[in-house]
Amino acid sequence: MYLLLSVSLLWWLLAYVEEKQGSHWVKSALLAVVFLAALGLVSVFLVPRQFIQNLSRRSSRVMKFAFVFNYLACLLLIEIMIGEWWARALILAGLLGVTWLGSWLLCRVWPMAQQVRGIYDQAQGNWEQFDPSAPQGRKGRFD
Repeated sequence: MYLLLSVSLLWWLLAYVEEKQGSHWVKSALLAVVFLAALGLVSVFLVPRQFIQNLSRRSSRVMKFAFVFNYLACLLLIEIMIGEWWARALILAGLLGVTWLGSWLLCRVWPMAQQVRGIYDQAQGNWEQFDPSAPQGRKGRFD
């Protein structure tokens, strides 16, 4: 039943996008790539890896197909929102781009790049070795 509901929702959303956006859905789809990347990054931080593993191991094949249709439906919802609020979506995409650029600069250019990279690299446990009393590019008489 869940699979049928998922397919029905996806089909209804496809018809809505076809009717309302016509041939302009390509712009929304291209901008949705930015939001998918941001949602993927946020989900890495918020959803425990064990939960995803349990879900993928214990779900039946029918349920996995339903999850795929739900993913596509959510993607269409994102595209619909982008199409309706184009200016706001561009502003938000710009903010995400600035955030990415700032993170890249912190990890590559900043004097304490190794410490910042170690904070985000929790798999290796480098964040526990961070020493706040280390100079980190500071000079005592200027700070």
